[in-house]
Amino acid sequence: MGYLENYAQWLYSDELDQHDKARLLSLSDKDKKEMFYGPLAFGTAGMRGILDVGTNRMNVHTVKRATKGVADYVCSLGTEAKKRGVVIAYDTRRFSSDFAVAVAKVLSANGV
Repeated sequence: MGYLENYAQWLYSDELDQHDKARLLSLSDKDKKEMFYGPLAFGTAGMRGILDVGTNRMNVHTVKRATKGVADYVCSLGTEAKKRGVVIAYDTRRFSSDFAVAVAKVLSANGV
């Protein structure tokens, strides 16, 4: 999927609030390309990026996407792994506690 398709998918998503939709509508074509050209990478230090809307930005939606991958992995290990669960931590960075809550919700919805 190209960046314009990613952008449109976000713009018309029911998960975005009016503030985020207004932010999307204000973007230049250059910004759209930078913010939606691909997924935010998960590296050796975890996910790092600019806080903003978009697939290539740090936000609750990209955190939830990555968490779904973790949930799928834990679930693939079987019932005992799901029962053991995972540890969720956060720090003082902006939105860290919000991200932790979103992670907990995704894991819980997947039975972890």
